[in-house]
Amino acid sequence: MVSMYVSLNLSGFSDSNFTGCKIDKKNTSETCHMLGSSLISWHCKKQASVALSTAEAEHIATGNCYAQTLWL
Repeated sequence: MVSMYVSLNLSGFSDSNFTGCKIDKKNTSETCHMLGSSLISWHCKKQASVALSTAEAEHIATGNCYAQTLWL
């Protein structure tokens, strides 16, 4: 009998596009989640608020990614 141990790590990644939409100047957030080496979640959406800097846009995207990670 062969015993096999599989390690499943949940990882989340986020990115944002500062002023992604040229019309209303809102940022676009992208997140993805990996379980082991498999993609289990991918999400892209326009942020609800307008960020005044790239750091703020990244902070919003990271918060969204963290919330999705907790939900998973």
